[in-house]
Amino acid sequence: MKLPKTKSKTIFILSATGSAVGMANVWGFPYKFHKGGIFFLIFYLIFISLFSYVGLSSEFAIGRMIKGSVVKSYKKAIETRHPESKIAKIYGYFPLLISLIMAVGYTIIVSYVAKALVDTINGKLIITPSFTWFEEFSSRSFAVMEVHLLIIVLVILISLGGFKSVQWLNSVLMPSMIVIYLIVLFKMLTLPNIEEGYKLLFRFDFKDCNIGTAISAMGDALFALSITGFGMVFVGRMLTDDHDIVTNSKLTGLFDTIVALLSAFIIVPSIVVFSMHEAGGPALIFQILPSIFNSMRIGRGFAVLFYMAIIMAGLTSLQTIFESIAHTLNQEFKMNDKTALLLVGTTVLILGVDLHPLAKWTSLMDITIYYLIPLGAVLGAVVWFFVMDSEVLLDEINKGAKHKKTQTFIKIGRYIYTPLVILVSLAAILFH
Repeated sequence: MKLPKTKSKTIFILSATGSAVGMANVWGFPYKFHKGGIFFLIFYLIFISLFSYVGLSSEFAIGRMIKGSVVKSYKKAIETRHPESKIAKIYGYFPLLISLIMAVGYTIIVSYVAKALVDTINGKLIITPSFTWFEEFSSRSFAVMEVHLLIIVLVILISLGGFKSVQWLNSVLMPSMIVIYLIVLFKMLTLPNIEEGYKLLFRFDFKDCNIGTAISAMGDALFALSITGFGMVFVGRMLTDDHDIVTNSKLTGLFDTIVALLSAFIIVPSIVVFSMHEAGGPALIFQILPSIFNSMRIGRGFAVLFYMAIIMAGLTSLQTIFESIAHTLNQEFKMNDKTALLLVGTTVLILGVDLHPLAKWTSLMDITIYYLIPLGAVLGAVVWFFVMDSEVLLDEINKGAKHKKTQTFIKIGRYIYTPLVILVSLAAILFH
């Protein structure tokens, strides 16, 4: 599978942001911002800056340096210092498995959103109370089978190049998503008493300044950037040697944060204006927001735009996951692109077909978000900053860099970034 390279900073950042943006931005961030107020935002901005600078930069650098499958990337990285290592050959399969499980959960939730879009267009979600509508299909097995299959087929077709590659998709969909968000946001700003919602969102309450809020922000920042030890390594293969990796990583983190903030600016104040009870996760998207849109003039149109934006975010993330796994099958097992993608899609469908009921899907995503994603970040961080030759990593980071990084960069990764991602993993195990 040949991933096209790009010399354009703009196209790469749009592609990287599209690959990163997902459910953490759409509902995780708004809900946690609502709960933690301005202190959550402060913690989040600190962690997103650190994780972009060190974690994301390292994953991009490894991808550009190795230019092979992600499994091969881990193998080569480990062998820079331990050429005879036996674990090097299998280490990269652990992040691969995490990405596969992520794909299973993501295809289901994007299918939920696609159903909401269809039922908004045909009027079913307009005439039926959203709580009744959501309860009716989210408790049934095989409830979104048709759209589930359609989403998987669409991702496979996109990945095969039917829509001119990952670069084309992200360069179109990411700006479109932001424009849609801005249109909906401008409408929200015209609602009466909307300022009360923003006062709640930006409240300054020292009760929110605690370790729980900090860890929540840390975990969401990690999830929002998709630092899983796999997907962003694959995205890094798009980079040519003249790209400044650290600058690109910072800008990716910036645009990823903008999407998260736009989601929060739309969702949280509207809940306050319409006196809805607070909610997070699927309840927020499929029960609270439909009620809000139904209360607005031409709300159906804004609902269609909003759901389209979420689907765009889901498709770009899924494409990266599908292609990264398929590329590994292509490189390690000599499968052709079509066979590899069909195998990935079929596996994702088989593993997910029994998870349509919300309770089952939630259990899978809890495991993914709270355990597997932090674990993937830990697996990557340990290799990048403790196992591989630090000079090799620095040499790759400094290709194309205006400001050369020194061993201080490695020390930040080794003694600040890695302990923090380990802390997120331990906190999930101990407290979730």
